Amino acid sequence: MSAHPYTASGARRSIVAFLTGKAASAGLTFAALVLLARLLEPAEYGLYVAIFAFVEIFYLYTGFGLSTFAQKYITELRVQGRIAALHRALWWSCVARQLLSVLFALGVFLAFDHLAEAFDLKLDADLLLLFSVLLVFEAAMRFFTEVFPALLLQGHTQFVFLVRSALRMVAYGAIAWDGDAATLYGIVAIDLAATVAACLYGLVALAFYSRGERAAAASGPLRGGRRAMLSVCFQFYISQVIGQIYGNNVLRILVSKFSGLIQAAYYGFAQALSDMLRNYLPGYLLLGVIRPMFVARYAASGSRQVLDEMFNFVVKMNYFTLFPLLIFFVYAGEPFLDLISHGKYGGAYPIMLVMILVVSMQCVHTAFAMINMSTGSPNISLAATLAALSGLPVALLGGHWYGGQGVVCGALVSEVLWCAVCWYGLKRSGAPIAIDFRGFGKLLGTTLALVAGVFVIPHATPLAAYATGFAAMALYALVLHWLRPFSDNERDWVNRVAPGRLGRLFVW
Repeated sequence: MSAHPYTASGARRSIVAFLTGKAASAGLTFAALVLLARLLEPAEYGLYVAIFAFVEIFYLYTGFGLSTFAQKYITELRVQGRIAALHRALWWSCVARQLLSVLFALGVFLAFDHLAEAFDLKLDADLLLLFSVLLVFEAAMRFFTEVFPALLLQGHTQFVFLVRSALRMVAYGAIAWDGDAATLYGIVAIDLAATVAACLYGLVALAFYSRGERAAAASGPLRGGRRAMLSVCFQFYISQVIGQIYGNNVLRILVSKFSGLIQAAYYGFAQALSDMLRNYLPGYLLLGVIRPMFVARYAASGSRQVLDEMFNFVVKMNYFTLFPLLIFFVYAGEPFLDLISHGKYGGAYPIMLVMILVVSMQCVHTAFAMINMSTGSPNISLAATLAALSGLPVALLGGHWYGGQGVVCGALVSEVLWCAVCWYGLKRSGAPIAIDFRGFGKLLGTTLALVAGVFVIPHATPLAAYATGFAAMALYALVLHWLRPFSDNERDWVNRVAPGRLGRLFVW
């Protein structure tokens, strides 16, 4: 029976593997986004955005709680060293996830005429077949990227992303280099081929892991057996399904349906950038490391202090790196968007600003969701999700009056309500989160003071806007070095898990 890896040294090894792969895939992903925005006309790009919004909705709706099973119970089985049970759970969950994907993708193919009208997806027969196959392999790839982090195997997770990003980037670049006209069918075919290659790597990597770590030790049921585990997972799944009613994927489709494909393209471009921005924040960037460590520490000790520490650390790290980017976008966001989109999507600037605020609330949402999952409290998540539905009318009315910017304001209302109700639910359950308001106040106060400078500092040219934005970011880092928003324990945690001597550079 092998020792579980959920220690500071295990986290450090996972972070090294993670950063090595993520650094490469980050540049490739951004370059692919820029190329895609240039290769497709705004109307086609808007349809491409709608296609992948449907892909994400499909993945969440057809999982029936298996994602939560991977994130929570795979980790708990590994912590307890119950290796035989762990590997049985790995393979039956992967097989079940794939069977569900095939079944529902077939349903999408057969019933697409009704779905097309509802989601405003106009696909010909060839593109529909390609799209249906894409649904199956996208679901498989995404499930692998949830299973590997639960095992603290971030190297495999990042290589899955790297394979997909590299193949897409090479193919997009070849089209741009040859000067050929890109078609939506060709772009989706490239995405499918890259996703299939990433899935093959994920399958082989999981098979080698299972073969190398399998133990002969028998293991009994965990917490009443598989039925009890799946019951908890299914309750979280219900919250995820309801959450999709007001989620970004549905909102993107609503923009396309009610505001036209051009507005959908603006919204989709800003959404792609904000998603990339969110996914490369430390708390999200290292979510595959933080979440299993979080679940493992709480499973081992049952201490509420663990939840307080992880909440404050995750959210503060995200805010610490998000707020300077918000400052930069306030000063230089419009010329920056105009530059990277070759003049096509400069109009996405006001949408992008609100989306950054949405990301700030999603940081809190993610931390609360980890707490609910660790403690097995799906009822709190469900109550918060039902309350967040109140943002949908705001999105619908806002979209009618202000297009994409009005829709994203509805998303902001939903996130604020979700976090507020979740905080209240935890407090009422007798397990309130001890929020470090002093540390958060330092981060927020510094940001607001620097953002206010946009009203008095002239930046008439793009070059002046860039210079002012970068100067404000540098001042942000300097001021917070003096204010020290992070506690001694948080700095110590960074020093222990950061590779080499990188932790010593964290002086805030």
